[in-house]
Amino acid sequence: MTTRIRTLNDIRHTGISVLTKELGAANAIRFLQQFSAGTGDYSRARKELLRDVTLDQLLTGLNRLKSRRSRTPRSHARKRTPGVR
Repeated sequence: MTTRIRTLNDIRHTGISVLTKELGAANAIRFLQQFSAGTGDYSRARKELLRDVTLDQLLTGLNRLKSRRSRTPRSHARKRTPGVR
């Protein structure tokens, strides 16, 4: 079986068409908004943001988050929208 190599524009057009057909226009847009190239220099910003954070501080914060999540009842979990997987 041979597969035709499609152009990126063709793949993008088909993908958007399938998303719109399956999810509807509003949900297709919401799905696509999750993915963006962003702007700026993430590595530089991360280095600046975490400059004064120690490994111990990071691990303490992660353990607190895990503890909080384990105490949260499952009934408070986000409910799924019908028709959206």
